[in-house]
Amino acid sequence: METDPRSEPWLLSNYIQLRYDIAPRARVPMAFYVHDYTASPWLDTLRLTQDWLGLSGQGFVDFARDQVARNYYLHLSLDEYFIPNRPFSQTRHYTHDVLICGFDDSDRTFKLIGYDADRRYSRTEAPYDSVADAWESHIGMDNDNPDVILHRLKSDASYPLDLNLIERTIEEYATGQDTSVHFAAEEPPRRLVYGIDTYDRIIDNLLQAREGERPIDPRSLHVLWEHKRLMVRRVAATVSGSDGDSVLDIAVGLEAATRACRSGLVMAFLLKRVTSLDRIMDELSELKKLDTQFVAHYLGVLRSSGPCTS
Repeated sequence: METDPRSEPWLLSNYIQLRYDIAPRARVPMAFYVHDYTASPWLDTLRLTQDWLGLSGQGFVDFARDQVARNYYLHLSLDEYFIPNRPFSQTRHYTHDVLICGFDDSDRTFKLIGYDADRRYSRTEAPYDSVADAWESHIGMDNDNPDVILHRLKSDASYPLDLNLIERTIEEYATGQDTSVHFAAEEPPRRLVYGIDTYDRIIDNLLQAREGERPIDPRSLHVLWEHKRLMVRRVAATVSGSDGDSVLDIAVGLEAATRACRSGLVMAFLLKRVTSLDRIMDELSELKKLDTQFVAHYLGVLRSSGPCTS
């Protein structure tokens, strides 16, 4: 969606609440809370089941090529064992999601976006036959993403910045409210930890890592940093004047401090240095206090001013 700058008001009106999944085997413990990531005015989305694809009579390679040629991205899971330059290539059968975003008939490869062998989020390539084998193998595996989801950017969408939604969701973030209750008509509320309370979960996990009860995992703190980066953009778009400048200065400082904390945890992860975790936990406790003060200040300015019109 961000390939079209007109989508920014929608992005900034959403992606505010954080959630932490307390289930013991959660594959992605912390993330932005999104009720349905396919529900966007900027996306044409189709969800196709494995049974539907089987009944279509079309091979997977031809199907995927046709959809990319129609300007759709394919979001699906594949067995990484068969995919070159992936974390588990030729070492372990492991299903993980990926985005097919292009193809090249001259060398018979698909263009993929996902995590490469160095666990960097990047663009890679995989032969047609390897992707087909990975899809067939994935069908028989237990995974959270069994279907193929097609996304295509809409060219005629429109969504104005929604200050009421921003204000309401920031309040829910600040108080750790259960945002999923707004969608109870579609699914039961989810037993998750929300908003500012996610700091405590990250600290708990680092405490367990320090005691050797679980590995060091920097992903949650990376998500927290992404949250602060996006908040800087949101503040710049929603408040102005001297009060707006003061909020923006705080947001920028909070983002920088979170980035430094995240970088420290990444180094601890790479070097397996558990002795660094006490300092990082202390920093997170201070960041929670700063974040609490920031959102209170931001809400006060947001309520007393309008959107930036420059």
